Amino acid sequence: MSEIEKEVIRAMVKIREEQGLSQAELAEICQLKQPAIARMERGVHSPQIGSLLRALAPLGYTLQIVAIEKQASFDG
Repeated sequence: MSEIEKEVIRAMVKIREEQGLSQAELAEICQLKQPAIARMERGVHSPQIGSLLRALAPLGYTLQIVAIEKQASFDG
């Protein structure tokens, strides 16, 4: 799992916990199975984008594509 995927998952867990939802409650709301939420949160595998979007929506979040700023390189 990439670092960006880990960051997204950590944010999702934090938001879920801040909203007082258990994994089972989130799973019911977004129509996923609780074990799928648990695997996603543990980082067992990279989540499918559709599953991730379904889990984020009831929390009031989505994913956004943003440009990565290019860093200037300096020659010595």
